[in-house]
Amino acid sequence: MTLSFDESAAAVGGFRWCELATWRACSAWATTTPVAAAAVCLDVVGAHAAWRADQWWQRLPVLASVERSSLVVPPPGWAAVDDALAAVEGAPARLAVTTRVLLGRLAAGYAAIAGFVSPVADGPLARTLAQAQADVAADWQRSAALLTNLLVTGEAVDDAAAAVSGVEHRALGGDPGEAAQ
Repeated sequence: MTLSFDESAAAVGGFRWCELATWRACSAWATTTPVAAAAVCLDVVGAHAAWRADQWWQRLPVLASVERSSLVVPPPGWAAVDDALAAVEGAPARLAVTTRVLLGRLAAGYAAIAGFVSPVADGPLARTLAQAQADVAADWQRSAALLTNLLVTGEAVDDAAAAVSGVEHRALGGDPGEAAQ
């Protein structure tokens, strides 16, 4: 089974939205994270997300009857994730959210659609998807390795876990304060 035209357009628009949200968060965090290695990692993840967002823009359909930007909308839960990111503080928490929420959700979204993309009927989409999957996986590996090196105290572990939990609770439509209960 392959994707319909509308399903494909919605997926591509959603991927662009998610990558732009990742770029905005990581790029902003890179400028205010005092741990140099974490700031560089966040900057790289942000730059890669911006590149992938541009790739998804190139895959959006060009139709006289459809404004391309109208297809760029958040998938369920992502708008709340985007809203919750501004409150995340500290290098371990920011890397944890980047690794476990942003990159994790991107990887899951890409994997969910991969089986429905036909290399023949959807060649350019399949190529972009394969590149995006590989790029997200590489970013995930680098950020996860750095995160592990930063989780050296109980406080850092607790802060990172609370940040991830709070953002995920927001994505589910809950109150981030529920994470602490």
